[in-house]
Amino acid sequence: MYQVLKSGAFFLLLFCFSFSSAQVEYFVMIDPDSGTYQKIAQIPNVARVFVNPCYDALNSLDGHFTFRGGPSDTVTSLITLTIQSGSIEYSAPFPTFANPQTQWAEFQYNNSTGKLYALYQNDNTLPLYLTEVNPANASLTIIDSFPDITSVSSCAFTTFNPADGHYIFSGQIGTGVSKLFSIAVSDGNIVYQPDFPPSGGGYFSGFHFHPNEGVLYGLYRNPADSMFLISVNPQTGTFAYKGYIPEVSYIDGDESTLDIINGRYIFKSPVTDINGNTIFRLYSIRLSDAAILTAPEYPHTNDPQDNFIQIRYDNTTNALYALHWDFAVTGISEYDIINLSLYPAPAEKEFTLTLGGNRGEEIRYSIFDLNGKLHAEARLPFRSSFNVNVETLPAGMYFIRGETGNRYFSEIFVKK
Repeated sequence: MYQVLKSGAFFLLLFCFSFSSAQVEYFVMIDPDSGTYQKIAQIPNVARVFVNPCYDALNSLDGHFTFRGGPSDTVTSLITLTIQSGSIEYSAPFPTFANPQTQWAEFQYNNSTGKLYALYQNDNTLPLYLTEVNPANASLTIIDSFPDITSVSSCAFTTFNPADGHYIFSGQIGTGVSKLFSIAVSDGNIVYQPDFPPSGGGYFSGFHFHPNEGVLYGLYRNPADSMFLISVNPQTGTFAYKGYIPEVSYIDGDESTLDIINGRYIFKSPVTDINGNTIFRLYSIRLSDAAILTAPEYPHTNDPQDNFIQIRYDNTTNALYALHWDFAVTGISEYDIINLSLYPAPAEKEFTLTLGGNRGEEIRYSIFDLNGKLHAEARLPFRSSFNVNVETLPAGMYFIRGETGNRYFSEIFVKK
């Protein structure tokens, strides 16, 4: 249940669904080689998880996974789980700020000390602060302020250098120049601030610091939509190509992580299969040359209501962890999935959706983008085949989700 809430440099995501339903949140371990997963524990009293900006972080030193969640979008806590058992170590009410523009996010653990850090901004005009976070009571201690930094990029650009104790993020200064900041958490000193990204176009995302090599690994899509694994020097802002990644053209940088033990960069991306259908895969690519090691289908990605988010690799236990939102329909008996076909794919102005099975009742459907933002919804008398107008949608990937009587359907489509 994610819904887009924008505020200055940050934004929250909360996705809403109208069917009679219940959400069960689990802490899980995913096998990146097969795409299978194991439920470690159900997380009680959590029906909402907040993402983008990032509130989740993994503490490899103490074996903790921290995130922001709760029973609703107004009652939330900073929750810390033990990764071995999934039990709640801390659950502190998330602060309610008097100014609705206040943002406190982009959480990053220093895995050398076990301390947690985050960025804090009271509103769009006041300085940005680097803070130390106490996960036991969700309190903050200000380290320093940065009045010249006017905006912060998404959490796909934020990482931590544990070797030197540097909090790293991408942002803009007052002149509009984008920079890659490395800030010492010991005293708030800006150690490096090279211009970044460099000129030439394209899109960067999914930064993760490699403590043994002293560089950031990330993804770069050039203007021709070719995808590359790159390494970035945080001192100079320059980057080096590690290798081309075939078949991948979309970056979901918030769903990426770095496996230092096995030398892999792991990320989620949509691709088109041999039948023209859009599926998501969990890619593991080799750091040295970007060779694809494994790319199993990502769990449950055919349904935006039943997903896996916030993948984080623990380089102590050598395991990949995530939060699993298990969407359960309640109050409805014999709730069946409808087989369907969608044509053409991709669609430019409209597509035809054909439902299998017996005649149903009134059809209700909604269209969401990959961030969970609702773009359209409609009701119509039952038809086994009907047209869906997508002419006004921006180009991209979407989910259509609907129901008729006690049956429901869900499908991914591409608007070109």
